[in-house]
Amino acid sequence: MQLGDRSYKNHLDGYDQTALLEGTGPSARHELFYFSGPLLGAVRIDDFKFQFLQQPYGWPAASAIEYPPMQDPASFNLDAIKAKIAAAIKAREGQ
Repeated sequence: MQLGDRSYKNHLDGYDQTALLEGTGPSARHELFYFSGPLLGAVRIDDFKFQFLQQPYGWPAASAIEYPPMQDPASFNLDAIKAKIAAAIKAREGQ
């Protein structure tokens, strides 16, 4: 992709969406991931959607525009994972 006087060969999400952006073809993406903060809320794969979180009253459109959702920053330590593993081991003790 040419942008100004520089040429780029990378795609931000791993998909070449040039045809979609130029209006010459469909999207190359077959899946979308929906997040609620750091939690995976749903996955859409082509015509199918797998929902993991419920939002019974929907998303308030006005507040989402004024205050867009933000993803929590990445944590590069394993403390939360270690705690979940320890809890799972403790729950199975004596079985």
